[in-house]
Amino acid sequence: MTEAASTAGLHTAVGLPGRMNPAVRRAAKLVKAGAVGRPLTASIYTPSSTLGPKVPSSFSYFGNPNSGSTLASIVGGHTLDISTSVLGGIDHLTVSRTIMFKDIRLIDPPGEATWTSADQLLIQARLLSECALNVELAGNRPPGSVYQFKIVGTEGELVLRGDHPYGPQSSDIKLEGTVPFDPPEPKVAPRLERSQINVAEMYSSFARDIQAGQKSTPDFAHAAQMHRLIDSLELGGATGERQR
Repeated sequence: MTEAASTAGLHTAVGLPGRMNPAVRRAAKLVKAGAVGRPLTASIYTPSSTLGPKVPSSFSYFGNPNSGSTLASIVGGHTLDISTSVLGGIDHLTVSRTIMFKDIRLIDPPGEATWTSADQLLIQARLLSECALNVELAGNRPPGSVYQFKIVGTEGELVLRGDHPYGPQSSDIKLEGTVPFDPPEPKVAPRLERSQINVAEMYSSFARDIQAGQKSTPDFAHAAQMHRLIDSLELGGATGERQR
């Protein structure tokens, strides 16, 4: 698909709206400008209420590793896409995976299921910049437990906080820091809420790309790269071996 679109000279876009959030874009600019100095470490906590001991029956496919909808491929993909948009690419990583809740109670309608897909992933990564990254993807946390992405540099710290139990891609993310910074750019659709905000930002960016003949929105080529990263998460979790 990437090759066909490139050959045809088409603009493409994919659903990775988290990196388009104004607060995330501001954080990326601050890091690039050296506002926190050299990034030393970063830690991310991404919970999701879609996995756990009791879930709606409509979520039961998340427990099947062959469904294509796993903690690594959805929550992991969105989380690492945001982190790489702010801090740059990953050199290597290791993954520890766990099934915290194997026997699941289904509701609406009631039933039971056996989970065979990981509902917790712990990732340790070294970025190309030599910054150390620690990530917890937790698919078994209750509502009220929300996303946090903290960056510690030689000159200061930045923190991105979410507000949605499904993860950062669905959150109206807020930026805090120990260094001064200009507020994020105004939202293109200020009346929208949570995930709608980020999707609107993505469509607005896509429109600007088409009009200006540029490419700044995540496209098919970016999606292919992300799928390779997700494959590394899955393989690293299955083997325990370091993935480059």
